Amino acid sequence: MEKNYRSKDRALTEREKLKNMNFGEKLSYLWEYYRYYIIGGLIAVAVILSLFNTCVSRPNISFTLIWSASHIDTDKIEALTEILDKYIIGDSADESAEVSFSYMITDDTVFMTHYFSRLVAMLSANAIDVFILNTETMQIYSESEYIAPLDNVLSEINASSPQLYDKIMQEAEFTMFGLNEFKRSELAGIRITDTPLLNELGFDAKTDIYFCMAVSSRQIVRVTETLKLFFEEFN
Repeated sequence: MEKNYRSKDRALTEREKLKNMNFGEKLSYLWEYYRYYIIGGLIAVAVILSLFNTCVSRPNISFTLIWSASHIDTDKIEALTEILDKYIIGDSADESAEVSFSYMITDDTVFMTHYFSRLVAMLSANAIDVFILNTETMQIYSESEYIAPLDNVLSEINASSPQLYDKIMQEAEFTMFGLNEFKRSELAGIRITDTPLLNELGFDAKTDIYFCMAVSSRQIVRVTETLKLFFEEFN
């Protein structure tokens, strides 16, 4: 009880002091004795506003391309992301594309176990739409059923532009798909090494790079448009 009385007395004393001060004196007094509380409050408000801006104002990532073909510089990732935003996402204000660099296949068993676990989680969450792979990773992913055959995508392209379809099919790569007894050869990837888009981005034409579709992708229209983007004259 004594502590409560002391707190009340202190509060009354503080109010009495403030009552006899002008506005400037009150500000000086509050800053002198409560500046740490004020600074802490301002920091808290800034953090809340920053979180709000990140969670609410930032566009949702709605189209994801995983690059696992070769080393890719940050500036090329940014350039490719901007191109996807412009030509695939378009004018949508609340959506954006993402290009994510992924590690190459290695001999480190522990690393690869964690890597594939993360990959499966992303596929399960439908968070990957397109893979850009080299020969080795394409073979491993297709045998593990991480890659969906491109038949539907190419059918759409053939219907709209037979000439482009013929051009793309010259770069088609067939591989074994599936691990069960019905294992069969299916179209797994399209070689995009020497295409207008990669030439524009400055990639070495000698490196084998393939366009593949993630098995969980439901964005067939955008995947189709992305494949066309690589082969059509880029400007």
